[in-house]
Amino acid sequence: MTPSFIDFLHFDYLSWLTDMGESGMIVPLSCALLIVLWRVESARAAWLFGRSMLMATLGIIALKLFFMCVGERLGSSIVSPSGHACMSSSFYGLCACLFWARQRNVLGMLGILGAAALIVAIAVSRVQIEAHSVPEVLLGSGLGLLSVALFAFAYLRQPPAPLRQAGVMLFLLPVCLLSYGLSFPGEELLRSAVPWLRSNLCCTS
Repeated sequence: MTPSFIDFLHFDYLSWLTDMGESGMIVPLSCALLIVLWRVESARAAWLFGRSMLMATLGIIALKLFFMCVGERLGSSIVSPSGHACMSSSFYGLCACLFWARQRNVLGMLGILGAAALIVAIAVSRVQIEAHSVPEVLLGSGLGLLSVALFAFAYLRQPPAPLRQAGVMLFLLPVCLLSYGLSFPGEELLRSAVPWLRSNLCCTS
């Protein structure tokens, strides 16, 4: 075997996959795509997209704080729902919806299957690297997919405006390359707020 093939076999696929769901990359990509939808399609499309991403973001923050504060008291096995699973399910699911709206054919189905495969792979990677349990990943993914369903119900009811998909990809590619690997210390910030929340907002026995 050549050295290049040996390096390929030892490539850290799990880290690469889990980084694809990192908020440090998902948030900049979401902002860039929101701008594209606003400038190229309509304010309505941008609002629906932004609303779903905001729902996923605020929802996962609320769920994390809830389980960090009272999960143990309730006897729950969930400590911190997966933000990676939530954000990746939401963003890549929304991208699949946007693609399907313009390619309602075999190509569109392939796009949906590709997004689904990536979402599942990211979720599995979070369990494999022992960052989260299966229930934590399922809860995060469920919230993300719920935001996608909310978007699809409203967005797919009307014919979408023409959108040059190749141009959108070229616009998002530099954002993806520049933001890949960036990490936002959201989990640490939330954990630092838990003692204050427990003492001031949560009931004490």
